[in-house]
Amino acid sequence: GMEHDFTELPTCFAVSPSEANSNLLAVGFIDGKVQLMKISGDATEDGKGTVESSWDRQQKRSIRTLLFSAEADVLYSLSMNRGLCSYDVETGKRTRVIRESHSAKPTTAVRLPVNAWHGQTFATGDEEGQVRTWDWRAPDPIVCTYEEQQEAVNALATDRTQLLSASSDGTLAAYEVRRKKLLVCSELMHSELMSIAVTKKFTYVGAGDGHIEVFKRGMYGNLLERVESGFEKSVSSLVELRRGLLLTASDEDSTLRLMHTEPNKRLGEAGKHGEGGVDQLATTVDGQWIVSLASFDQSIKLYPLPPILERVPVLRSHGLKKKTKVVSENFFDDLVNQSKGEEDEDDDEEGEEDSDETSDSEPEEDEEEEEEE
Repeated sequence: GMEHDFTELPTCFAVSPSEANSNLLAVGFIDGKVQLMKISGDATEDGKGTVESSWDRQQKRSIRTLLFSAEADVLYSLSMNRGLCSYDVETGKRTRVIRESHSAKPTTAVRLPVNAWHGQTFATGDEEGQVRTWDWRAPDPIVCTYEEQQEAVNALATDRTQLLSASSDGTLAAYEVRRKKLLVCSELMHSELMSIAVTKKFTYVGAGDGHIEVFKRGMYGNLLERVESGFEKSVSSLVELRRGLLLTASDEDSTLRLMHTEPNKRLGEAGKHGEGGVDQLATTVDGQWIVSLASFDQSIKLYPLPPILERVPVLRSHGLKKKTKVVSENFFDDLVNQSKGEEDEDDDEEGEEDSDETSDSEPEEDEEEEEEE
């Protein structure tokens, strides 16, 4: 992976959700700087991803979270002093400021599916469990304020018309955004909830005790099962790399770990970043790069994704007994450095997998699809 160091301490980043502008990366810093960067490089060829700055803007206080609009023409920032700003991505010009976005310090934000819910374009959370939805075009942009959780909102995600909120109070809340109400709050989990990945059938929630809590998608009252992540504590980031494959990270550990789901099996490391833990993880919308942030090490790192997917076996439940030895001890050693390597003749259309974007827009389309290839 290519590491990019900063002179200031980076606190958060956002990748673009737009295919047309898939190379955009925004980074927020502890000194209040917001920087728009562009990723270049070919993940399949040399595996070297580089970033260069397009513009930066200065806010007064540390940036807590960043979010692109669906078209990636607007960037939103939330800072420690509760200010919520929007910027024109093209020019870097600040277009709107809300001085007090929340009653406590903001923590995170998520886009709501396009045109789905009466102008509500994104949602934000804060350190005291408050969740808000926003219609940024409206004169008074706050649409809903929910106060169902008692402690920090660590992650927000969407599952069709539900907005999910993972909190330090140990609950997962599901809000029905169309009807503007709390649908269900999960039973109390074993520790604080840190991260969320919504996949085709299941929703995975990273927990403070190193477990991943698994829910059936759309059903958040009861826990389906718990899986050990391999981290001793704090599964602070979860990303679906393809159907049945999660990448996990911890702010207490510097390794990125791979987890096969359906059936659940830990597959070892996919990379390493810094010394002080990984604070955030994402993949670019074009499927080329994994981006990780290590605040303590003042850097972001880009790993080419295609070579990782090529090397990771797809396990089938019925074949699991025979295949327990699939991954050898050093299967993932220098994985990222090997991206210049064997040409794969039989390329396995990995990119055709469902992403949650597609399942959000066409809910029931292929639920009955066969698992067999």
